[in-house]
Amino acid sequence: MKPRNLSPYPTSGLVLLLMSAVVLIIVAFTDRGDFTSATLVLLGFACFVGGLFLTLFAKLGDPIPAFVSLLPTQAIINQARFMADLGITGNAHFVPGTTDSPAKVMQYNPVSEFHPPDLAADGTFLLGADTAGMVSVPAGIPILQMLEDDHHLTIPESEPALFETIQEVLTDILEVADSVTLARNADHINITLHQYRFLAGCTQIRNESPKCCTMAPCPVCSLIASLLALGFSQTVAMLGSAPEKGKNLVLVFSVVSDGLVGS
Repeated sequence: MKPRNLSPYPTSGLVLLLMSAVVLIIVAFTDRGDFTSATLVLLGFACFVGGLFLTLFAKLGDPIPAFVSLLPTQAIINQARFMADLGITGNAHFVPGTTDSPAKVMQYNPVSEFHPPDLAADGTFLLGADTAGMVSVPAGIPILQMLEDDHHLTIPESEPALFETIQEVLTDILEVADSVTLARNADHINITLHQYRFLAGCTQIRNESPKCCTMAPCPVCSLIASLLALGFSQTVAMLGSAPEKGKNLVLVFSVVSDGLVGS
């Protein structure tokens, strides 16, 4: 995957323009009319042209319109309401799919405690005594498919490489955050999206209920969970999502090794 970007440093262009002005002023005041002056004039024009290009093609401001963060919010709230009305209160669990699954990763919301579901079973609602719940395609799957088709995404199996891939996807390709930090503590993975550009949507969803974020994660959160599930080849549960000061978003995931985990 190659980062696409225009220059993120518009200040460099302004510095070159300033250097151009300084050099040309020096030439004008010295007025020597020799080879050195001619060289300085060429240098001044080179700085001017370079600074102009950097300034015009720099990434100024937020590349994502503010309203974009609000596009999926009502659908997420509605899905959480539907599940709650059906008695499904478990957090979203992202399970690596089978050959018969509609997607590489499936989202499973248990009624209460998590038990490994039978993804080969046909239908959205599982009615088994232990595995009662709802199975759906995660909201982030279309983005995952786009990353694989257009950016040749490969998901590494080693943890450091997997974390680096997630950072690259979120910052260099999707540009939803300025930087991303990931830390694993036992089976828990804490992820901080610094200067997260969709925080307005997160706030609107949390105003309805913080449970919406863990029951019906947004496309970005479900994409991260899907990448973790595929990288670890294990079920990954969404445990929490909370905004921090400075437009940061903190996410908590759990890797389900074996046995049961709380919902």
